[in-house]
Amino acid sequence: MASELESAFAYHEPSTKTVLNYTGFLLIPNIANTCLDKLLYCGLISQLLIGVLWGTPGAQWFDQETERVIQQIWYLGLILLIYEGGLSTSIKALKANILLSTAVAITGICVPMGLPFILKELVSATYLQSFAAAAALSATSLGSTFTILSTTQLITTRLGVVTTSDAMLDDVVGLVTIQIISNVGSADSFSAVTVIRPVFVAGTSESLCCLLCRSDCLLV
Repeated sequence: MASELESAFAYHEPSTKTVLNYTGFLLIPNIANTCLDKLLYCGLISQLLIGVLWGTPGAQWFDQETERVIQQIWYLGLILLIYEGGLSTSIKALKANILLSTAVAITGICVPMGLPFILKELVSATYLQSFAAAAALSATSLGSTFTILSTTQLITTRLGVVTTSDAMLDDVVGLVTIQIISNVGSADSFSAVTVIRPVFVAGTSESLCCLLCRSDCLLV
């Protein structure tokens, strides 16, 4: 009986400080988000700033375990947000603007990717450091893009379609390059597999998604 009690999760009422801390973290970002969305359409910035203020490296009112839980819940919310953005995107408008979206995406990838290599002599950076900076600059926050476009009611316009398509392509390239950097940093020696594997996985996933979408359209 004692072992069962020890292995069970005991309930303890949270302290007043904890309740006020969590309540403030839930209410203040939403209030600030609503106010700034009505005034400047930038409520997302207030949520980011309040998150930094509440956690690390701000006031550190949350311990690391709580921050990990919040981060995991946030990741689930990000997945749902991107899924919602994908559902609200018009396939017909996407096909009509695919060339423009591709051109914008290529520009958004090539310019940030090339800039660190051009400026690397100013800070005596290595090629790997320049590549890491290029990967960070080329990636676009898809979740932030969907949030801002939804707030401004532009997600169904041509600008919104081109922007979301560009963000998707940029994110794919950014995630692939980040994975390459991670593999290079963790590997003892550089090999072609380090670069080819993330590219192959990303290309295969994209191809399968396109085939599935095409088959669904044919069935409908």
